[in-house]
Amino acid sequence: MSNSPHPHNPSDLLGKSYFDMIDQQMLDAADAASAKATLSGVTDLIGQHYENSIAIKGNGDLSESGRKSQLVSLTNRSDAMLATLTDRAIATLEGKTQTLSQSLANAVKREPTVQDTLLIIERRAAAAIIDPLILEADLLTLAANGLDDLSVFAIVNAPAIARLVRPEIATQAKATMAARMLPDQSKALDDARNTLAVLQNAISSARHSFGSPSERNHLGIMGKIGRDSIPANDAPQA
Repeated sequence: MSNSPHPHNPSDLLGKSYFDMIDQQMLDAADAASAKATLSGVTDLIGQHYENSIAIKGNGDLSESGRKSQLVSLTNRSDAMLATLTDRAIATLEGKTQTLSQSLANAVKREPTVQDTLLIIERRAAAAIIDPLILEADLLTLAANGLDDLSVFAIVNAPAIARLVRPEIATQAKATMAARMLPDQSKALDDARNTLAVLQNAISSARHSFGSPSERNHLGIMGKIGRDSIPANDAPQA
């Protein structure tokens, strides 16, 4: 078996598909996490908007109509900036979250190919021929000692191997695999989903503060912020 891959190189043993899938998950997670930077942009935009609106409201050189006009223009600019800042980020993050979800699902559910199974069997054949209990002890010891992710993967996924171990060992292997092979990917997916929710909430809050375009058109001022800043007797009537 001179052409056999090194037994401690799971990337070779299983082929690249499974481990490349994990690498792709981490890449997707990194891309999704980068959208978190958009949050600071939203926060900065809201802060700048309030500062500018306060400056306009406090400008004694402006007439009421001039002040209202500038408030409307300010909010329209802020709205446009918010859309530019966030729409693409939301779309990107939604796409990355969906990709990460599918990638994780594929990694969890993937069955080894015939070639994968043959390579695993080749590695374990000698022990299996001697005594299935030796194989079982070998797999379990390696998995318990954290030396070999492939041992866990083989017990859980390879039918030829799974048949040689007791049900309780298979159950333990599944728990080990869930605890040791997937937490980073699961956390990445949770992070992406949480980031998406936080970003969507921040954007929703910002747009709520600015007021909808229809509300601004109806009021003739800058919406919620502008409406609240103008004395009642100066506000346009519906």
